[in-house]
Amino acid sequence: MPEQTSRSVDREEVDLPDEVQTSSGSWFSEKLKAAGFPSVDAFARHTGVPKSTAYQWERGSGAARPTNRPSKERILQLEEVLKVPATELVEKLWREKDGDPCPCGCGGYKSFEHTPPEPRRLWIVIPCAKCRTTENRSYKPWKKRPPPQTLQEVWQVR
Repeated sequence: MPEQTSRSVDREEVDLPDEVQTSSGSWFSEKLKAAGFPSVDAFARHTGVPKSTAYQWERGSGAARPTNRPSKERILQLEEVLKVPATELVEKLWREKDGDPCPCGCGGYKSFEHTPPEPRRLWIVIPCAKCRTTENRSYKPWKKRPPPQTLQEVWQVR
């Protein structure tokens, strides 16, 4: 048997930075601890958020595509409780960035300011090329509809 596989390593022998040894890996849990909450449970009790939701936010802050996003209204509450800017919360919990272009290429941009309180994703602001007025909409990639094929389908869409 090779010497390396038969030998065990003691914890004292491994020299890791303090950040790696104490970090849980979740951005959200680190912000909770910085705000004075010892656990996700304590945070949930303090804010009135269900524990299961708070745990989903914690897991989602490390995921590529979060499944449970807090609403804009909750983001503003989290901003006060955690003392973290809303733009940073949106980037970490929604995986979106204020000011980014619309993914469909329409020329619009994502805006936290124009997003109503209930949505869980940034709304798109589309400026008019002539008068510069704006229209707000939500980008929903799963709601792609094939183009109408007949005149009857055209009238049903409108």
